Amino acid sequence: RVRPRAHYVGRLNSPRELNGQTVRVMLRPLGEHFPPEASWTSPAGGLFLWVQLPPGVDGQRLYRQAIAQNILIGSGSLFFPDEQGYPALRLSFAQPLEDIEQGIATLGKLLRQMI
Repeated sequence: RVRPRAHYVGRLNSPRELNGQTVRVMLRPLGEHFPPEASWTSPAGGLFLWVQLPPGVDGQRLYRQAIAQNILIGSGSLFFPDEQGYPALRLSFAQPLEDIEQGIATLGKLLRQMI
Protein backbone atom coordinates (compact mmCIF):
# COMPACT_ATOMS: atom_id res chain seq x y z
CA ARG A 1 0.00 0.00 0.00
CA VAL A 2 1.34 3.43 -0.94
CA ARG A 3 1.09 6.08 1.75
CA PRO A 4 -0.36 9.44 0.84
CA ARG A 5 2.20 12.10 0.03
CA ALA A 6 1.05 14.38 2.88
CA HIS A 7 1.78 11.64 5.41
CA TYR A 8 5.28 11.13 3.99
CA VAL A 9 6.04 14.86 3.98
CA GLY A 10 4.75 15.13 7.55
CA ARG A 11 7.09 12.36 8.66
CA LEU A 12 10.02 14.16 7.04
CA ASN A 13 9.16 17.50 8.62
CA SER A 14 9.24 16.20 12.21
CA PRO A 15 13.02 15.46 12.23
CA ARG A 16 13.65 18.70 10.31
CA GLU A 17 11.82 20.70 12.96
CA LEU A 18 13.73 18.95 15.74
CA ASN A 19 17.07 19.55 14.00
CA GLY A 20 16.11 23.18 13.43
CA GLN A 21 15.45 23.60 17.15
CA THR A 22 18.70 21.85 18.01
CA VAL A 23 20.83 23.95 15.68
CA ARG A 24 19.29 27.12 17.18
CA VAL A 25 20.25 25.82 20.64
CA MET A 26 23.81 25.28 19.38
CA LEU A 27 24.15 28.70 17.72
CA ARG A 28 23.28 30.66 20.88
CA PRO A 29 26.15 29.34 23.03
CA LEU A 30 28.57 29.67 20.10
CA GLY A 31 27.92 33.40 20.19
CA GLU A 32 28.29 33.47 23.96
CA HIS A 33 31.38 31.30 24.43
CA PHE A 34 33.45 31.41 21.25
CA PRO A 35 35.86 34.28 20.59
CA PRO A 36 34.78 36.89 18.03
CA GLU A 37 37.64 35.79 15.74
CA ALA A 38 35.81 32.50 15.11
CA SER A 39 32.98 32.25 12.59
CA TRP A 40 30.46 29.52 11.85
CA THR A 41 27.80 28.39 9.45
CA SER A 42 24.09 28.47 10.18
CA PRO A 43 22.87 25.35 8.38
CA ALA A 44 19.36 24.98 7.01
CA GLY A 45 19.54 21.20 7.32
CA GLY A 46 21.77 18.26 8.08
CA LEU A 47 23.36 17.32 11.38
CA PHE A 48 26.53 19.43 11.40
CA LEU A 49 27.79 22.96 11.34
CA TRP A 50 31.26 24.25 10.56
CA VAL A 51 33.35 26.59 12.69
CA GLN A 52 36.23 28.45 11.08
CA LEU A 53 38.99 28.80 13.64
CA PRO A 54 40.84 32.05 14.29
CA PRO A 55 44.24 32.44 12.62
CA GLY A 56 47.03 30.62 14.43
CA VAL A 57 44.80 28.10 16.24
CA ASP A 58 45.97 24.52 15.82
CA GLY A 59 42.86 22.47 15.07
CA GLN A 60 44.58 19.18 15.87
CA ARG A 61 45.65 20.48 19.27
CA LEU A 62 42.12 21.70 19.96
CA TYR A 63 40.81 18.30 18.86
CA ARG A 64 43.10 16.51 21.36
CA GLN A 65 42.15 18.87 24.18
CA ALA A 66 38.45 18.42 23.40
CA ILE A 67 38.82 14.62 23.45
CA ALA A 68 40.46 14.91 26.87
CA GLN A 69 37.25 16.69 28.01
CA ASN A 70 35.05 13.92 26.48
CA ILE A 71 33.98 16.18 23.61
CA LEU A 72 34.14 14.68 20.14
CA ILE A 73 34.64 17.18 17.33
CA GLY A 74 35.70 16.73 13.74
CA SER A 75 38.91 18.48 12.86
CA GLY A 76 38.30 20.20 9.53
CA SER A 77 41.50 18.86 8.00
CA LEU A 78 40.08 15.33 8.09
CA PHE A 79 37.48 16.31 5.49
CA PHE A 80 39.96 17.46 2.84
CA PRO A 81 42.25 15.46 0.54
CA ASP A 82 45.68 14.96 2.10
CA GLU A 83 44.26 16.65 5.22
CA GLN A 84 44.69 20.08 3.63
CA GLY A 85 42.14 22.86 3.85
CA TYR A 86 41.35 25.72 6.12
CA PRO A 87 41.45 25.50 9.94
CA ALA A 88 37.95 24.46 10.88
CA LEU A 89 35.86 22.19 13.09
CA ARG A 90 32.81 20.18 12.20
CA LEU A 91 30.35 20.11 15.09
CA SER A 92 27.42 17.74 15.30
CA PHE A 93 24.13 18.91 16.74
CA ALA A 94 22.74 15.36 16.90
CA GLN A 95 23.21 15.24 20.67
CA PRO A 96 21.05 15.98 23.72
CA LEU A 97 20.58 19.74 24.15
CA GLU A 98 22.23 19.83 27.60
CA ASP A 99 25.33 18.09 26.20
CA ILE A 100 25.51 20.54 23.31
CA GLU A 101 25.39 23.59 25.56
CA GLN A 102 28.02 22.23 27.98
CA GLY A 103 30.25 21.05 25.13
CA ILE A 104 30.13 24.42 23.38
CA ALA A 105 30.98 26.23 26.63
CA THR A 106 33.98 23.94 27.20
CA LEU A 107 35.14 24.26 23.58
CA GLY A 108 34.86 28.03 23.79
CA LYS A 109 37.02 28.03 26.92
CA LEU A 110 39.65 25.82 25.25
CA LEU A 111 39.60 27.98 22.12
CA ARG A 112 40.00 31.22 24.05
CA GLN A 113 43.01 29.74 25.86
CA MET A 114 44.66 29.10 22.49
CA ILE A 115 44.43 32.64 21.13
